[in-house]
Amino acid sequence: MVINLTDLKEYMQETIMELLDHKKLDQDVAYFADVVGSGNVTVYTWENLQKRLPQNVIVYNEEETAPLASMCDRSAHGGIRD
Repeated sequence: MVINLTDLKEYMQETIMELLDHKKLDQDVAYFADVVGSGNVTVYTWENLQKRLPQNVIVYNEEETAPLASMCDRSAHGGIRD
């Protein structure tokens, strides 16, 4: 499926920027109160963004041939798999 970049920008604004921009993550965002490590920002971002993306969207990395969505667990707390 192809996604309109205007829609993607809106999804990112709602699920990432409004929640994280200009915030002290450990104080202002409940998710980070007990979570340590910068990699968890990626997990948090992906979990929130994928909730807004249509289920049939596949996210590609321009440097990789495998879809990012297939490399990431789509469960609620799966995060990024190696």
